[in-house]
Amino acid sequence: PEARAAAAQADPAALLAGWARVARSVLTRSGPLQQMLRVAAEADPECAGLAETFRRQRLAGQALVARELASRGALAPGLTEEAALDTIYTLMSPEVHRLLTVERGLSADQYEDWLARALGPPGLASDRPLSTTDSSCPSR
Repeated sequence: PEARAAAAQADPAALLAGWARVARSVLTRSGPLQQMLRVAAEADPECAGLAETFRRQRLAGQALVARELASRGALAPGLTEEAALDTIYTLMSPEVHRLLTVERGLSADQYEDWLARALGPPGLASDRPLSTTDSSCPSR
């Protein structure tokens, strides 16, 4: 339900804020497990394979966010879909979540707010709202 609500947002900043909410929810539940798996992967090939599966799934899911912004013509000027994906993949990573919530002590709400600001205009998204039905004709 959270992912559908995020994807349904017409405004690029609201779309990214919705995905920040999804990342918070997922990483709050799975972040510690992913951290343990990354450590175990260094010593165990089976754990390494599972960690790689999680990484590929995360990349595929986050590619949808970049693709949605690009399809709406909502990427910041000069930003490619691939570069947007690199930013999304990095900022929404379990490693960054851990740095901010464990090492820096941010609450879940603070993490979500930080992520939404880091992803939103002027970073990834243009600050102009666009129609979800016709991205070829931006409003002026």
